[in-house]
Amino acid sequence: MKYWTICIGEKIIRINLVHIVFATSIFICTFLSSTFTVFQFVHSSIHKANFFKQKKKNEQLTDSIQKMAANINILNIKLDSLVNIDNKNRLVWGLDTLDEDIEKLGVGGPKIQWSSIGIVDKLTESLEALKNRTDFVSQSFDELTHSINRTEKVLNATPSVWPAQGAITSNFGWRKMGGASEYHSGMDIANNVGTPVLATAAGVITRVEDAGRLGLCVEIDHGFGYRTLYGHLSRTKVSLSKKVNRNEVIGYMGSTGRSTGPHLHYEVRVSGESSPPLNYIIPGATTY
Repeated sequence: MKYWTICIGEKIIRINLVHIVFATSIFICTFLSSTFTVFQFVHSSIHKANFFKQKKKNEQLTDSIQKMAANINILNIKLDSLVNIDNKNRLVWGLDTLDEDIEKLGVGGPKIQWSSIGIVDKLTESLEALKNRTDFVSQSFDELTHSINRTEKVLNATPSVWPAQGAITSNFGWRKMGGASEYHSGMDIANNVGTPVLATAAGVITRVEDAGRLGLCVEIDHGFGYRTLYGHLSRTKVSLSKKVNRNEVIGYMGSTGRSTGPHLHYEVRVSGESSPPLNYIIPGATTY
């Protein structure tokens, strides 16, 4: 076997191929072992960092879900309060309450109990229920608003005040005139010539003319089937198609047409039929 001589200082070492192979093997094993140790350390560090990073994310997600569940519970409580207010208003305006309808929907607002098991499904179900409930209450508010607006318009169009100051000299219904009975379709209020005559509700002027027995008269269409007529005027202050408001002066008392003295003939017609005017004057009002 061939040998090689190596001088290290004063020492002389003789090696052969077996020594070289053995030394190389030891070096390779040591290198691989060190490399594997370093790899394991780096891998472990990365894994540990990812673990803590993911743990923090999970904690943040859990906290967000808990807050979301709490907010849903708060929103359901607030929605319950709105439903109560809405029901009170619906009762005032003559509408049915929501309680039975909400029960039929099956979308009440039960409190979400926190649990990591199935919480996502619970949140999804609760959010869907909250959306349905909110939509339903929103529709109720729309209905209530529409009802209030319509009622307001009806009230605004309903005759409700005295058309003039004065004394009632002839009421609605059958009366004696010159020894004969006749049906009086309105109410007579007497006062001086020139006494202001007022519109008893908002509306549109549909008639301004000399109507024979009624003399100079004005008619107002208030909508919703209501019309009022004002006769025996001395002069008018309105023209056809003019919009007027309640308590607006439309003319002045006179004695035109068939009249024995200055007075106002006032009629209220509902869907074309004459109705007692006193039924359309606010109780407690005073005549003069």
